[in-house]
Amino acid sequence: MLADLRTRGFNGSAASDALGGAGLAANKNGVCGDILLPAITSGIRFDASAGTARGFETDGFIQIGHVIADVRDAMGSARKTKIRSATRE
Repeated sequence: MLADLRTRGFNGSAASDALGGAGLAANKNGVCGDILLPAITSGIRFDASAGTARGFETDGFIQIGHVIADVRDAMGSARKTKIRSATRE
């Protein structure tokens, strides 16, 4: 899945770093018409195959979606520590 972050106020590099800090792997990725440098990007890519290989089903992916939304809301704040501990459960 590729998410275009241009309307969210942050870039793919920042989002990738924040998600990595919360224990989730995601890659910065360019989007159609991207004007940012490839090292920064305007998008982020998630790969579901890692989750399915670990036996995740619908409920697991819904939980991951909630964690991603929490990270987005907490970018740059102390809430990331709490989110990181939730991803280890």
